[in-house]
Amino acid sequence: MILFSRHAKNRMRKFKLSQIDVENVVLKPDAIEDELKGRKNAWKRYGDRFIKVTYITEEKRTAA
Repeated sequence: MILFSRHAKNRMRKFKLSQIDVENVVLKPDAIEDELKGRKNAWKRYGDRFIKVTYITEEKRTAA
């Protein structure tokens, strides 16, 4: 299960991304890099742009 923070939902609206787009980036990324405090950045190319999703995995859920 992926939970979306208010910040994530606002960014999705700004960049016109759906929850399915974000889930695809997290579940099938082109690249992943570690961030601070256990966060990860997932990158995926969509046409002529890259989408970066920063997320953290918890024991029973993933929050973007």
